[in-house]
Amino acid sequence: SSALARFLGQASAGTFYGQIGMNAPFLIGAAFMAPALWLAQRIGRRLDGSSYQERVWASRKDPWVDRLASAWLIKRFIDRKAKFAWIDQPRKRPRNAVGFDFDGAEFTHSNNRVTFEVLLTSFSLENDPALAAIGAAVHFLDIGGIPVSDARGLETVLRGVKEEVRNDDELLSEAARIFDLFYSAYEQSRSEQSTTSIN
Repeated sequence: SSALARFLGQASAGTFYGQIGMNAPFLIGAAFMAPALWLAQRIGRRLDGSSYQERVWASRKDPWVDRLASAWLIKRFIDRKAKFAWIDQPRKRPRNAVGFDFDGAEFTHSNNRVTFEVLLTSFSLENDPALAAIGAAVHFLDIGGIPVSDARGLETVLRGVKEEVRNDDELLSEAARIFDLFYSAYEQSRSEQSTTSIN
């Protein structure tokens, strides 16, 4: 599809992304597969985002899919000036930091939802179809469930990034670029689907 071509074109702009870009035709796939099923059991708090601005957000070091996606979501949609602390254990969390994705954290797995999903519902972001599509992939990679065609592609790209970076901050920075590309591609796919249905 043209959305896929645009995504791979963007991906090939960088050295690493160029190496995997043309080998990943499966990355866009069924972007909007049953988001209603994915969110069918959603429950949780609705929070005022103004209380979560310019905060330090703490999570376990060596982040992987759910933590990376959650940190990207926080930085892009919840707290633009967020800073992150990667900790060995919960008791080492900086004072007043917001914890995510560890036992006892303010935001973590709940009722078969991964941390990314909990953040979506907590900050009223779950109705964004592109975020829902990313969330479905993150859910599948983190705890299984309904297969998502794009999930393995996302995992492959993130594994490649992880091989190239030196620390957790660099990993998040590079992973954020990947999530930005996925988000853009999903939005474009939805726009094209809407235009096609109108015509």
